Amino acid sequence: MDYITWTYFFRRLLMNPSYYELEGIEHENINRFLSSLVQKALFDLESSYCISVQENDVFAETPGKIASYYYLNHNTVRMFREELSEEASLPELLVILSNAHEYDELPVRHNEDQTNSDLAKKLPLEVNAHTFDSSNTKTHILLQAHFSRIQLPSTDYLTDTKSVLDQAIRILQALLDTVADQGWVVTALRIIQLMQMAIQGRWIHDNSLLTLPYITPNLLHCFSPSTGGTRKKGMPSIKGPVDNLPQLMSLCAGKFDVLNAFLDGELSRTHIDQIYQVLNQMPQIGVQFSVRGWWVNQGEKIVSISTEYKGKLCGISGILGP
Repeated sequence: MDYITWTYFFRRLLMNPSYYELEGIEHENINRFLSSLVQKALFDLESSYCISVQENDVFAETPGKIASYYYLNHNTVRMFREELSEEASLPELLVILSNAHEYDELPVRHNEDQTNSDLAKKLPLEVNAHTFDSSNTKTHILLQAHFSRIQLPSTDYLTDTKSVLDQAIRILQALLDTVADQGWVVTALRIIQLMQMAIQGRWIHDNSLLTLPYITPNLLHCFSPSTGGTRKKGMPSIKGPVDNLPQLMSLCAGKFDVLNAFLDGELSRTHIDQIYQVLNQMPQIGVQFSVRGWWVNQGEKIVSISTEYKGKLCGISGILGP
């Protein structure tokens, strides 16, 4: 109560009481109004699992700390708590992300419900056909369009997509912290994949070579020796197709001629140079960790795992990037 009296809200309250439905500026009316305001705020936060109230003490709970750290509305973390599950699928997580309270104010302009309907027909995941005038449904559509790299119908949609993506990472980080607190490993890994998708602008099942600049689906055939390109250019040692980014990084490490053999004739020398620079800048990560736990009939045991990706990086699927 004392803190509120030092805020600009309190000054506005006294200057324009009717706007805030304050009956009068007498001391008793102000106290009753502020007490009701505080009680409602505490009730809302407790209903959203952000705090717990015990007698006269208020304790912050994990969802409340997450909401405060990532500057999220309490309704968002409440929705996380109620909608998340131990093995949520990627489409389910995309719906949860789109339903965040932070997207409630995304503008849906005149006749954009029809535009949303037309755009949804080009996307792989279905959306609710009765909610094309909803900000959250539009968010879902824009995210899918971003992953699919579909041309948007207007500059307004480009602006809206930027607005959606600007908030997506912090919301996903809050989502990740929420499931980590619950110990849900499968869901946590899928949220990390969704975060990669938002950053790379690709579906997680897309060929990782498509994350490189200027590489489009119609150029993927260039990375198969069956096309004859690498053999004609003096690279007969490349026998199998290059299926993913780690393989290409391994083959082209310090060897521009290899990349040029793949793409010469399809892209300009300048574009090939830029792709080569990107490949050289990508990190090759070494991971070391251990798992301690109890195994049936073996008792307590420590399993150490060491993975170092240097040189040949074949066999890694998914989208990789710096």
